[in-house]
Amino acid sequence: MSFFNLGISSYTFPFSCGTNKRIIPAKPFTPWDMVQKTQSFQVPVLQIADNLPLENLPKTELVQLGKYAEEQDIILETGFRRMDQDHLLQCIHVTKDVGSHFMRFVIDGPGFIPSLPEICEIISSVLPLLEKENITLGIENHDRFYSREFAWIIQSLHSPYVGIVLDTANSLSKEEPVEQVFDHLIPFLVSFHAKDYTICRRTGEMGFVITGAPAGKGRLNFPHIFSRLKREAPRPCSIILESWMESLPSVAETLDRENQWAAEGISYLKKCLSENE
Repeated sequence: MSFFNLGISSYTFPFSCGTNKRIIPAKPFTPWDMVQKTQSFQVPVLQIADNLPLENLPKTELVQLGKYAEEQDIILETGFRRMDQDHLLQCIHVTKDVGSHFMRFVIDGPGFIPSLPEICEIISSVLPLLEKENITLGIENHDRFYSREFAWIIQSLHSPYVGIVLDTANSLSKEEPVEQVFDHLIPFLVSFHAKDYTICRRTGEMGFVITGAPAGKGRLNFPHIFSRLKREAPRPCSIILESWMESLPSVAETLDRENQWAAEGISYLKKCLSENE
């Protein structure tokens, strides 16, 4: 296994997966479509996240999906949202059924906003199962907590089966610069979401607009980022391209642009990673 394994996510194609209800494709991507897309980009990892919920599939289909991905030499990673104890247990079994050893989780969900101690209690209750099934739980640095608070969670649990999925854009809502987020979270990194963005002043008005950009065309210095990850990350991990694209006037234009961003981003990240080998 390479130190960095590049991949895509169902959040690389949020419009194609039907995540945005204003832009509905005639045939939204299925998990099987995402496996094929991953293969077409010639990358080894696919992270199927909560916008394409695997827990809605019966066990037989999950097993079939896992076998299909294995046949295509694709490493599956799962992704979920709302980390209450019952859902977390369910998702561990879903991850096992598709033959994956990695699951990414966003903690909060509708009507579920736990405190830091509650989060630790929930995760502690499933640590024996994670160890038994050899599944790593990656907690994404979503926007309610500061990066130092996510670090506190991982330090409190002190388990090799729990780490951080570091998203380059999620901590912007806490006004934390990327380097500060890295300082707190790289020591616990188990997966990395490469999500580029721009910050521009609103034309003729007060305030700024933060919006997505193709990887390499926004504010992020990926060569520097990968150099730092290579020096400081505690273990090999996946690098997952995600998209934060605005919709265009038509469905067709939006889907075409989304695919273009994905192709450009993967090509750029491959180049950056090859220069860091």
